[in-house]
Amino acid sequence: MLVEAKKRGFYAGIYRRVGDRFDCQSEGEFSKTWMIKITKTSKKVKKKAKPKLPPLEIPSLIAKEEAREKKAEAKKDAK
Repeated sequence: MLVEAKKRGFYAGIYRRVGDRFDCQSEGEFSKTWMIKITKTSKKVKKKAKPKLPPLEIPSLIAKEEAREKKAEAKKDAK
């Protein structure tokens, strides 16, 4: 069944925020304290866009990336 979190809660290994919609597997897992059942006539479920995260800055990879950039610049200058 489709449910919506009306309060912050924990389900299926994930903390759910207010407004999150997800599938609840059974009535036994449904919690009246922080979940609301969503019917098919309710608003359509909108998928949230994943936020764009900056690339990880791993010290050992930064030096390699800088070396690649220098080589690329040297090739451009040579032409």
